[in-house]
Amino acid sequence: MRSRTPVWVGLLALLGVVALVLALGSRGAGEPFLIDSSSPDGYRAVSLVLADHGVVSTTVDQSVFDPEGSGVELAPSDAVVVPVAEWLEPEQLAALRALAERGATVVLAAQDGFSLIEHSVLTRTPAVPVRVGMCTVPALASLEAVDDVAHGSIDLVDGLEGLQRCFTGFDGPAGRAAVVTAEAVGSGRLVGLASPYVWANARLQPDKERGGEPLDNAAVAVGLLGGSGRVVFVRTAPGAGGSPDGTRNPLGLLPVNVELALVQLAAAFVVYAWWRGTRLGRPVAEKAVVDVAGSELVEAVGGLLRRHGSVPLAAGALREREVAELSRRLGIPPGAGQQAVASAVAARSSRSGAEVHSLLFGTPPDGPEGLVSLCGELDRLHSEVLDVQPTT
Repeated sequence: MRSRTPVWVGLLALLGVVALVLALGSRGAGEPFLIDSSSPDGYRAVSLVLADHGVVSTTVDQSVFDPEGSGVELAPSDAVVVPVAEWLEPEQLAALRALAERGATVVLAAQDGFSLIEHSVLTRTPAVPVRVGMCTVPALASLEAVDDVAHGSIDLVDGLEGLQRCFTGFDGPAGRAAVVTAEAVGSGRLVGLASPYVWANARLQPDKERGGEPLDNAAVAVGLLGGSGRVVFVRTAPGAGGSPDGTRNPLGLLPVNVELALVQLAAAFVVYAWWRGTRLGRPVAEKAVVDVAGSELVEAVGGLLRRHGSVPLAAGALREREVAELSRRLGIPPGAGQQAVASAVAARSSRSGAEVHSLLFGTPPDGPEGLVSLCGELDRLHSEVLDVQPTT
């Protein structure tokens, strides 16, 4: 039976693999804030809400706002939403501000201090409400509260004339921070949103699986964008070689399915190595049921020599073991003399008492060849005395 000593090691390894697989699975995959994505951080739900109000949602890459980019043609009633403005280059931000000056509504979310949130946090965290507070955005003044799972806010600075704000009901001084800001720029409007997760799928109804009630997150989107003919969502990404926190894990370049496959291969290798390295119980001493081949006999004699260090000692060990076995099987009492043992054994064999005495108690062989010969003779005597069935 397999030894149970290292079983707990295998169980710990298995639990570690399961935890890693669950962590990878819950981390989620793919780009966040896409209007066709149903993942917890996708924008499919808010795009459907806007569609119910006659607003068409489209997507462009942030590169169109580069100085050499193609740009985007907007009607006066169109709007642009940038989920993570912190990831834009200064030239791209300037191009978006120019669009606002020409009449567009430009929403810039997460202008600083942005960090990604795990899918499991988005789906399992109860609502984090922020009350409407001192709201000066007319389209949002009738709302009550929004969910702000990212705990984001836009700090308000004194002296900003014409800056509207809404959802200022934080624990700190009233009116000093807001989830939504808006200001007129040229003939358009520039809107600030504290966090892109305000419109994420999972946060339109926080903790839905446990009966969480929706707040006014979807209503904020309708209030700010519902009058637009089209809303252009900008696909943003951190700068080359970077990530939101300034680092880049090479494993993050792999799809999650590939990572899971690698984890499973590693787990299989660990289990296989553990299985192969575990001994099957205690060693069992067992007599061979067939004649030992000559080459194996030589190997066995070599093992004896290695263990005992000399031919006389090895021969003595062989003879002592054989005498003990024959005495036990033939019922020879302990302490019987050499002659008594030899006579009892000779009576069950075709050998004389002198031959048996010489074989069991004689002088040591001269060398390894003699030891091999002695081993063979003892084996034949053993078979003749103990293994031969009596004739009837």
